[in-house]
Amino acid sequence: MSSKRYILGIDIGTTGCKCIVVDLEGRCLGEGTSLYSILSPYASWAEQDPEAVFAGVIEAVRRAVSTSRAPPEEIWALSLSGALHSLLAVDREGVPLTKALIWADTRGKEYSLRIREEHDAHQIYKRTGCPVHPIYPASKILWIRENLTSAYRKAHKFVSLKEYVLYKLLNKHLVDRSIASGSGLFNIHNLDWDYDTLGILGITADRLSKHVATTAVFEGLEPRYAEAMGIRSDTLVVIGAGDGLLSSLGAGSVEPGQLTCMIGTSGAVRVLSQEPKLDEKERTWCYLLTDEAWVVGGAINNAGLVYQWFRERFYPREETAYQVLDE
Repeated sequence: MSSKRYILGIDIGTTGCKCIVVDLEGRCLGEGTSLYSILSPYASWAEQDPEAVFAGVIEAVRRAVSTSRAPPEEIWALSLSGALHSLLAVDREGVPLTKALIWADTRGKEYSLRIREEHDAHQIYKRTGCPVHPIYPASKILWIRENLTSAYRKAHKFVSLKEYVLYKLLNKHLVDRSIASGSGLFNIHNLDWDYDTLGILGITADRLSKHVATTAVFEGLEPRYAEAMGIRSDTLVVIGAGDGLLSSLGAGSVEPGQLTCMIGTSGAVRVLSQEPKLDEKERTWCYLLTDEAWVVGGAINNAGLVYQWFRERFYPREETAYQVLDE
């Protein structure tokens, strides 16, 4: 391990991908970013092209590695952060059958209301830590079933954007338990898919990825993508967790009761807990950071995202638009 001196941190965000190269003391030696679009063809729709997101990941890593000048043979591992609540359908070859419906997409409102009317939604919340709400993949699966019938029938797996990226990189359908816990399909108490909720949706667990601990390590990067990123195919992959939970960790929330406030594309207040914490009025959610740590919080969807909306409408061709906003 003596020659392995560098680690890549990759954040697959809502509006772009960010990558940094750090040494084993945590010093940042290089960084790279890429941007991709949120598509909103109709009110309440917010979707992304999974291929564009994957290309953005490759580009951000390539730029970070290039600026760091870290020799590929000295890069030990990479780890990934990803936005919660996205969903797309893929076929048996992992090819997307739909766009990715991201956290800001609420087109499934009708289906979340239907679940609340026909089932005990509070019990779903108590098992999964997720209130029945259209941002969660459960409602999105039902929307795809009712509106994209052909894609639903052909779907081999329903995955998040981070899972899609991992599949492209490792040729395995994997999901960390942090991302899984933000799906509304995962039991945060026994750390497995919530089979009662899957039954309500009419799907089985084999149509979801294999869930693993957020600290799980994998080998075997797809050589062509490793080369495109400027790293070796034997670089280790630490699967990582959801972006907001890692944001809290990075801000120093490492002990139970420590609270953080984050304002990014969305905004959230979170607190670390040693056990699942739920609210009888369902005002908070509860997700996993690790198999022994949970994060409880509440969020707002339209925080920093309003800046992108403003830029696209008033400064669509102005590269320095954000500098103008800061003046």
